[in-house]
Amino acid sequence: MTLAVPANRRAMLDRMTGQYSRDIIVDATRCSACMKCVEACKVAIAHEHPTREPVARITIKPAASEGSLHLPLLCRNCAEASCVVACMTACRIRDGSGWVTTDYSRCVGCWMCVMTCPFGAIEAVHEEGLARKCDGCTSYDIPPCVAVCEPGALQVASYGNFAHERRQRFGARARSTSLPG
Repeated sequence: MTLAVPANRRAMLDRMTGQYSRDIIVDATRCSACMKCVEACKVAIAHEHPTREPVARITIKPAASEGSLHLPLLCRNCAEASCVVACMTACRIRDGSGWVTTDYSRCVGCWMCVMTCPFGAIEAVHEEGLARKCDGCTSYDIPPCVAVCEPGALQVASYGNFAHERRQRFGARARSTSLPG
Protein backbone atom coordinates (compact mmCIF):
# COMPACT_ATOMS: atom_id res chain seq x y z
CA MET A 1 0.00 0.00 0.00
CA THR A 2 1.44 3.34 -1.07
CA LEU A 3 0.40 6.63 0.49
CA ALA A 4 0.10 9.53 -1.88
CA VAL A 5 2.44 12.36 -0.98
CA PRO A 6 0.78 15.79 -1.27
CA ALA A 7 2.14 17.87 -4.15
CA ASN A 8 2.66 20.96 -2.01
CA ARG A 9 2.32 22.33 1.50
CA ARG A 10 -1.17 23.71 0.85
CA ALA A 11 -2.44 20.24 -0.13
CA MET A 12 -0.78 18.74 2.95
CA LEU A 13 -2.39 21.35 5.23
CA ASP A 14 -5.78 20.88 3.61
CA ARG A 15 -5.58 17.12 4.16
CA MET A 16 -4.41 17.47 7.77
CA THR A 17 -6.93 20.14 8.79
CA GLY A 18 -9.87 19.25 6.56
CA GLN A 19 -12.24 18.39 9.41
CA TYR A 20 -11.50 21.73 11.10
CA SER A 21 -11.53 23.88 7.99
CA ARG A 22 -13.60 26.70 9.42
CA ASP A 23 -12.45 28.50 12.53
CA ILE A 24 -12.97 32.07 13.63
CA ILE A 25 -9.49 33.53 14.00
CA VAL A 26 -8.95 36.49 16.37
CA ASP A 27 -6.35 39.20 15.79
CA ALA A 28 -6.58 41.30 18.97
CA THR A 29 -4.22 43.92 17.56
CA ARG A 30 -6.94 44.91 15.09
CA CYS A 31 -9.87 45.03 17.54
CA SER A 32 -11.24 48.55 18.05
CA ALA A 33 -13.80 47.45 20.68
CA CYS A 34 -16.62 48.87 18.52
CA MET A 35 -18.94 46.08 19.81
CA LYS A 36 -20.49 45.51 16.36
CA CYS A 37 -19.62 41.80 16.60
CA VAL A 38 -21.43 41.53 19.94
CA GLU A 39 -24.56 43.17 18.52
CA ALA A 40 -24.43 41.00 15.37
CA CYS A 41 -24.22 37.92 17.57
CA LYS A 42 -27.26 39.02 19.58
CA VAL A 43 -29.28 39.55 16.41
CA ALA A 44 -28.20 36.16 14.99
CA ILE A 45 -29.29 34.25 18.12
CA ALA A 46 -32.36 36.33 19.04
CA HIS A 47 -34.70 33.57 17.81
CA GLU A 48 -33.37 31.35 20.63
CA HIS A 49 -34.44 33.89 23.25
CA PRO A 50 -38.09 34.75 22.55
CA THR A 51 -38.85 36.05 26.05
CA ARG A 52 -35.64 37.85 27.06
CA GLU A 53 -32.71 39.85 25.76
CA PRO A 54 -30.26 37.46 24.06
CA VAL A 55 -26.85 36.99 25.68
CA ALA A 56 -24.14 37.36 23.03
CA ARG A 57 -21.73 34.47 22.68
CA ILE A 58 -18.82 36.81 22.03
CA THR A 59 -17.51 39.40 24.45
CA ILE A 60 -14.83 42.06 24.21
CA LYS A 61 -12.48 42.31 27.18
CA PRO A 62 -9.70 44.85 27.67
CA ALA A 63 -6.29 43.23 27.89
CA ALA A 64 -5.11 44.24 31.36
CA SER A 65 -1.48 44.68 30.46
CA GLU A 66 -1.83 46.66 27.26
CA GLY A 67 -4.33 49.44 28.00
CA SER A 68 -5.73 50.06 24.53
CA LEU A 69 -5.62 46.42 23.40
CA HIS A 70 -8.99 44.62 23.42
CA LEU A 71 -9.51 40.90 23.15
CA PRO A 72 -12.58 39.41 21.47
CA LEU A 73 -13.49 36.27 23.44
CA LEU A 74 -15.35 33.52 21.64
CA CYS A 75 -15.06 29.77 21.31
CA ARG A 76 -11.69 28.75 19.90
CA ASN A 77 -13.13 25.38 18.91
CA CYS A 78 -10.26 23.50 20.57
CA ALA A 79 -9.14 20.26 18.95
CA GLU A 80 -9.09 18.66 22.42
CA ALA A 81 -12.11 20.50 23.80
CA SER A 82 -12.07 20.42 27.60
CA CYS A 83 -15.70 21.60 27.68
CA VAL A 84 -16.76 18.40 25.88
CA VAL A 85 -14.77 16.21 28.26
CA ALA A 86 -16.06 18.01 31.37
CA CYS A 87 -19.73 18.03 30.35
CA MET A 88 -21.48 15.53 32.60
CA THR A 89 -24.67 15.43 30.49
CA ALA A 90 -22.86 15.15 27.14
CA CYS A 91 -24.75 18.15 25.81
CA ARG A 92 -21.52 19.47 24.22
CA ILE A 93 -20.38 17.51 21.18
CA ARG A 94 -18.36 18.10 18.04
CA ASP A 95 -20.84 18.02 15.18
CA GLY A 96 -20.36 17.22 11.50
CA SER A 97 -19.15 20.75 10.77
CA GLY A 98 -16.22 20.27 13.13
CA TRP A 99 -17.56 22.79 15.66
CA VAL A 100 -18.25 22.02 19.30
CA THR A 101 -21.98 22.61 19.65
CA THR A 102 -24.42 22.41 22.53
CA ASP A 103 -27.79 20.75 22.96
CA TYR A 104 -29.18 23.28 25.45
CA SER A 105 -32.15 21.05 26.26
CA ARG A 106 -29.65 18.73 28.02
CA CYS A 107 -27.59 21.43 29.79
CA VAL A 108 -28.16 21.42 33.55
CA GLY A 109 -26.07 24.47 34.37
CA CYS A 110 -23.35 22.66 36.32
CA TRP A 111 -20.77 25.17 34.96
CA MET A 112 -18.07 22.50 34.54
CA CYS A 113 -17.48 23.69 30.98
CA VAL A 114 -17.20 27.28 32.20
CA MET A 115 -14.54 26.26 34.70
CA THR A 116 -12.51 24.17 32.24
CA CYS A 117 -12.51 26.51 29.21
CA PRO A 118 -8.94 27.83 28.98
CA PHE A 119 -10.09 30.94 27.10
CA GLY A 120 -13.01 32.02 29.29
CA ALA A 121 -15.23 31.79 26.24
CA ILE A 122 -18.21 30.05 27.87
CA GLU A 123 -20.70 32.29 29.64
CA ALA A 124 -22.75 31.15 32.63
CA VAL A 125 -26.24 32.54 32.03
CA HIS A 126 -27.72 32.28 35.52
CA GLU A 127 -31.18 33.53 34.49
CA GLU A 128 -31.51 30.57 32.12
CA GLY A 129 -29.50 28.06 34.16
CA LEU A 130 -27.31 27.35 31.12
CA ALA A 131 -23.74 27.75 29.97
CA ARG A 132 -23.78 29.38 26.53
CA LYS A 133 -20.94 29.48 24.02
CA CYS A 134 -20.28 30.40 20.42
CA ASP A 135 -21.21 27.68 17.95
CA GLY A 136 -19.42 29.27 15.00
CA CYS A 137 -22.74 30.14 13.32
CA THR A 138 -22.16 27.22 10.98
CA SER A 139 -25.57 27.80 9.40
CA TYR A 140 -24.18 31.04 7.88
CA ASP A 141 -21.65 31.23 5.04
CA ILE A 142 -19.83 33.92 7.04
CA PRO A 143 -20.56 34.23 10.76
CA PRO A 144 -22.34 37.53 11.52
CA CYS A 145 -19.61 38.65 13.93
CA VAL A 146 -16.99 38.26 11.19
CA ALA A 147 -19.18 39.93 8.58
CA VAL A 148 -19.48 43.17 10.59
CA CYS A 149 -15.85 43.33 11.81
CA GLU A 150 -14.54 46.29 9.82
CA PRO A 151 -11.01 46.32 11.27
CA GLY A 152 -10.58 42.62 10.43
CA ALA A 153 -10.00 41.42 14.00
CA LEU A 154 -12.23 38.41 13.26
CA GLN A 155 -11.60 36.23 10.21
CA VAL A 156 -12.80 32.86 8.99
CA ALA A 157 -10.00 30.40 8.18
CA SER A 158 -8.56 27.14 9.38
CA TYR A 159 -5.83 27.49 11.98
CA GLY A 160 -3.43 25.42 9.89
CA ASN A 161 -3.91 27.53 6.77
CA PHE A 162 -3.87 30.78 8.77
CA ALA A 163 -0.56 29.87 10.44
CA HIS A 164 0.94 28.78 7.10
CA GLU A 165 -0.11 32.04 5.40
CA ARG A 166 1.33 34.11 8.28
CA ARG A 167 4.64 32.30 8.04
CA GLN A 168 4.66 32.88 4.27
CA ARG A 169 4.03 36.64 4.73
CA PHE A 170 6.70 36.87 7.43
CA GLY A 171 9.20 35.00 5.24
CA ALA A 172 8.48 37.24 2.26
CA ARG A 173 8.90 40.34 4.42
CA ALA A 174 12.17 39.00 5.86
CA ARG A 175 13.51 38.19 2.37
CA SER A 176 12.62 41.65 1.08
CA THR A 177 14.39 43.40 3.94
CA SER A 178 18.01 43.89 3.03
CA LEU A 179 20.47 43.68 5.84
CA PRO A 180 23.26 46.24 6.08
CA GLY A 181 26.52 44.77 5.15
